Amino acid sequence: MKLFTLGLVVMLSVAGLLPALAQQTCPSAPPLSGYNLNDDTKASVSALRKLLGGAEINNKISVEMRNVFLEHPETIQYYVILVMYHDGCVLIMDNKEFTTQQKLNELATLRDQILPRFLLPPAATTAKPRARHTIGFARMNPIILAAEVDPVGEPSDEPSWAQLYLRPAPFTFTIGNQYWVDVGYATSLADGERKLAELKERNPDYDFALYAPFGRNDKWNIVMASWVSQQEAEKVLSVAKKINPTSFIWRACSQSKGNECILNRKLRLAMHLRRDQ
Repeated sequence: MKLFTLGLVVMLSVAGLLPALAQQTCPSAPPLSGYNLNDDTKASVSALRKLLGGAEINNKISVEMRNVFLEHPETIQYYVILVMYHDGCVLIMDNKEFTTQQKLNELATLRDQILPRFLLPPAATTAKPRARHTIGFARMNPIILAAEVDPVGEPSDEPSWAQLYLRPAPFTFTIGNQYWVDVGYATSLADGERKLAELKERNPDYDFALYAPFGRNDKWNIVMASWVSQQEAEKVLSVAKKINPTSFIWRACSQSKGNECILNRKLRLAMHLRRDQ
């Protein structure tokens, strides 16, 4: 299964590669079908498209995105970010008044404003491997999707389990996207990779991800869902229980303020520590 990613010109460093800009095209917008988009996601796309269409790309975008996501806490944020990146890129690339350097600067601003600010990637995953050209982007900007796979695909393709439920850290942490489904654990990276392979072999229709220990937890957690809503977590749990009856739902919030999620302190620390790895 293919994923419509943030690939594209963000691979260009503002420090160089100017000639490559002329050869770049913007990434495809993700399809509306197949993702079972909830009302919050549709509302966020609508609100932010209006904002992007009528505003200069600046630091207000990230503020508005946060406000919109808090207003619609169950938004599938990475989907909205893909839409935003596509729309913003098209606006920039089609601007006849921009010089090449201005386009690079605007693309860099867009990237810095809308990409998630935290990184907690899985140590291993059964999702398909990243396409080669997106790996350089991940090194330059450590975010990208935990479930990222080959971005070349037709809009009619159905999203994989990983694309639907193994989500990357969101732009804004809310009470609506804090849930994980734990389907097992491992004692080491090698043990985890072995168990992932066994799980995938026995359950080819599903994907799994392995996360390193953090805080006092010395176990490597194997999950079937990350950063999803409670309703989605309960749906995944019904599947996970058939694979491992001890599967459970875990919440990332230690407390909340309105719709905003205050992350477990040790989890937030782990995300910061891994940002540059």
